Amino acid sequence: MIITLYRCYWPQVYNYLKPFALEKSVVETFGYVFTLSLGRSHIETITKMLPVGAVIEVVDPGQGNKTLELDEILRSYGVNDD
Repeated sequence: MIITLYRCYWPQVYNYLKPFALEKSVVETFGYVFTLSLGRSHIETITKMLPVGAVIEVVDPGQGNKTLELDEILRSYGVNDD
């Protein structure tokens, strides 16, 4: 699964992930947001630890071809033209 959240919450998420050595799960960063690819249980824990609005979206790539909101943001800036 993929979770996209605001970068200002990275220290809190990093401290949670550090014991699991999962901090290298960062998939993409852009401006004020970044995306992590993690298992469902880690995403659920992160979602519960952060305030409402910190998580932009959670996507299960196996559930169809839904475009990530981050991809749409990047396209709007002309950064990610596929």
